[in-house]
Amino acid sequence: MRTTVTLRDSLYEEAKVAAARRGTSVGSIIEDALASYLARGAEVAEIDLPDLPVTPGSIRQGVDINDASALVDMLDESRAPDALR
Repeated sequence: MRTTVTLRDSLYEEAKVAAARRGTSVGSIIEDALASYLARGAEVAEIDLPDLPVTPGSIRQGVDINDASALVDMLDESRAPDALR
């Protein structure tokens, strides 16, 4: 797959030197480095994160949290009229 990435100039220069020493391309150096990085990530144990607290009744029943306008309407209803100016 072909893609575009942005690298620091110094990092790209190091990759060019490494590629020249190995007789390969910069793309191959980047691909090998990314594959190695991802393989190490798979070996790391997943962190056991605590459950997030849930407050019952924090969202009104019937309000779809995926509907931005419904959320804004709900928030506006709870504000004092002077606060909306």
